Amino acid sequence: MKFEVYEEKLAESGKVRLVSVVSDTGIGMSRAFLAHIFDPFAQEHTDARSVYHGTGLGMAIVKSLIDKMGGSIEVSSREGEGSEFVITLPFEIAEELPEPQQAAWETETADVRGLRNLKEHIRMRGAEGLPLLAARLRKEMD
Repeated sequence: MKFEVYEEKLAESGKVRLVSVVSDTGIGMSRAFLAHIFDPFAQEHTDARSVYHGTGLGMAIVKSLIDKMGGSIEVSSREGEGSEFVITLPFEIAEELPEPQQAAWETETADVRGLRNLKEHIRMRGAEGLPLLAARLRKEMD
């Protein structure tokens, strides 16, 4: 897998485009699947013996976020050769840097008594038990 990021200055004053390229030499995707890669729940391999599983929401979410940021995403792929994703996002260049501020976690303390067993709770019961744990923590905090 290869990941590279570079910036391109735009003709518009004070703007820059950030380009991220992710490529691999994996199994690749068919042209037919590429037409649906950003559709929710789309998966190329869906048979019961497939080792490729997931909810099929990842690429739809990525596309939505990139669109909301005014950017674009392009995908190219060849079966048996790999895939390449190019994400382009525009940004305004800040004229001045804001004064650094101390983060709240550096100055405030929190009561984490109810969280000490969170890791063990998740390990034993899985994420399904988190709503119950959250309710117990709320009672402890009241």
